[in-house]
Amino acid sequence: MRLIPAVSAVRIRPPPGYKDKLLEKFKNTVIKHHLINRGDRILCAVSGGPDSLTLLSLLEELRKEMDFTLGIAHFHHGIRKEADEDLKFVHKLAKKKNISFYWAKRDVPEIARQKKKSLEEAAREERYNFLLSIAKKYSFSKIAVAHNRDDQVETFLHRLIRGAGLKGLCAIPVKVEIQDVTVIRPLIEISRREIEEYLERCNITPRLDLSNYDTRFTRNKIRQKLIPYLMREFNPNIQEVLYTTVENIQLAYQFISQEVEKAFKRYVKFEPGCVKIKEEKLKKLHPYLKTELVRRAIREVKMDLKRIEYDHWLEIESLVAFRPYGSIVDLPHNIWVKKEKGWLVIGRKKNG
Repeated sequence: MRLIPAVSAVRIRPPPGYKDKLLEKFKNTVIKHHLINRGDRILCAVSGGPDSLTLLSLLEELRKEMDFTLGIAHFHHGIRKEADEDLKFVHKLAKKKNISFYWAKRDVPEIARQKKKSLEEAAREERYNFLLSIAKKYSFSKIAVAHNRDDQVETFLHRLIRGAGLKGLCAIPVKVEIQDVTVIRPLIEISRREIEEYLERCNITPRLDLSNYDTRFTRNKIRQKLIPYLMREFNPNIQEVLYTTVENIQLAYQFISQEVEKAFKRYVKFEPGCVKIKEEKLKKLHPYLKTELVRRAIREVKMDLKRIEYDHWLEIESLVAFRPYGSIVDLPHNIWVKKEKGWLVIGRKKNG
């Protein structure tokens, strides 16, 4: 199949049989992480770029062996002048494949300005809001997005540079539940180079987004400058090393999360308007488990951990270890943490 490119792309000559090898690798990821089951309704996010076209193609191949339903979703960010052509391209592709097509357009630059968010953050938020709304409206159980192995490494470096805890350094999860919909990333173990070779073998020419080469964006600078520098000056296999590091961090965090859930069930009780943690049990926990248990309790009341920063955690640690009973730490969004005799209590002010 020959698709009209947005710009000319570099041609690569993959070895014979490459298409089948990548499909097997894709299937192994799906099986290992339990990403797809027979009867699933999967909404595939397709931008028209290399990654999403590869994801769609591999899902179509897998569908020959597993009985599941596919839909295509495209989000127009209102950022690039070429985006109108991207929309037409994906719509035409969906029609040719006889796959249900859903799309939406948002003025993301204006939304970012109004909400005082970065363009990247606003674009991501609006895109997922759109995908989740379509999934719920049309009963899709899963959303497939096209993050690949290189994206995983770039995200890890991005968060490491900005500063992140263990959870943040887990980077991109292979699957995650969001509002009762499962977001899956079946390409997460496949590299960008493998994707390019697959497209060449399948005779598919994607749309290319030139903004991905704009090094004013931190992620692009990591991709275009930092990773090549690390490969050249330190380790030519740095991407493989960092990807393995992320996998190990994810495994460690999964274990820690299981221990936190055990502690949550044993030491936490719910009362009207608040969550209470047994003080004596909390103090005996490993310092990291202690922090994670408090984070888990705050999330139960606040629903997220946004705007809760390092200084807040230091205050809470001081509250637990040194301050007298009756002391309170105020957190953003009207959340408070109070030390009572026998309990650490987390609640929300009534006017919050």
